[in-house]
Amino acid sequence: MTQTIGNKVDVPDLVIACRTRSTQIRFAVERCEETLRKDGGKLTHYDLSELPAAVDVLVICGEDDARTLSSNGIEITLDGNLKKEGFEIRRCKGKKKEILCVLASDETGAMYGVLELGEQLSLHGSPDKIQPRVSNPRFEFRGIKFNLPWSSYRRGKAMQLHTDTCRDLDFWRAFLEMMAVNRFNVLTLWNLHPFTFMIRPEGYPEACPFNDEELAQWKSFWKELFRIARDLGIETYIVNWNICISPELARARSLEERNDTSQFVRDYTRQCVTQTINEYEDLTGLGVTLADWMKDMTPRERSARRSSRGSSLPIVPSSSSIARYSPGTPQKCATSSTTPPSHTQFGSR
Repeated sequence: MTQTIGNKVDVPDLVIACRTRSTQIRFAVERCEETLRKDGGKLTHYDLSELPAAVDVLVICGEDDARTLSSNGIEITLDGNLKKEGFEIRRCKGKKKEILCVLASDETGAMYGVLELGEQLSLHGSPDKIQPRVSNPRFEFRGIKFNLPWSSYRRGKAMQLHTDTCRDLDFWRAFLEMMAVNRFNVLTLWNLHPFTFMIRPEGYPEACPFNDEELAQWKSFWKELFRIARDLGIETYIVNWNICISPELARARSLEERNDTSQFVRDYTRQCVTQTINEYEDLTGLGVTLADWMKDMTPRERSARRSSRGSSLPIVPSSSSIARYSPGTPQKCATSSTTPPSHTQFGSR
């Protein structure tokens, strides 16, 4: 059913069935519902396992959803050309009428498809005017670089102005939702030395400036931030400057805060990397930037320093690199600098 308001396009009342347990699909459906409500329409949603007799839109995410529909007498085959995070909008034959279908091989693609559906409904009103299409991402890595205000690479009012904002999870929720709506899928968070804002390094407790209660608050912040991102199909990476340690550790051990190439700093950094991986299950990976303090080294020397710190990031003379690891697989902190934690190379730039 549609409604006409003045000279505006027809506003639909729609029934949609989808995988309601998916946080990504549910987010997109809620955005679509919000769009229709603003224009005077209404959206009612059901789970695919409870398919109503009359449905206008189906969201099919993978073969499992297709089999669920098949058991309800609706046969739909996914396009083999759909890539990761891609989607198709297709008109399919239902039991009683034609149905608008959003098809994807994964939940992120399904989310993007439903977001596209909502945008098209906002433009055209009636679902009858929505044209079938297949959309695959041109770039796998669609990221935002975000410089954090704490442990920033420069000090000053401009750098620290938004510290409170960046500790506010409501800000991050809105920011990450903006990213999802605009089809970004990677958030990289940059500062000099992020680790002691996330962990108290075992064997180096003096490196962390926070008491137990303060550190617990930081940990809660990071875990919730990474969870929100995960639930929106967004990967998260922390990126540190190399070579840099916490000012507290530098003072306590009479070390150089920047570009200290001693074995002590190598072992300390190895512990920070390993412990961060083990304590943050929703963090996708780590990155490193070589920084200006290695300016007197040759590219080969810089790569050797990076490799010896305990990272198996690709040993190439680049300005920065990012690596993904497999959450849920605890890493061991090797005592030898030749046995780094096991990462999977994701990319470098």
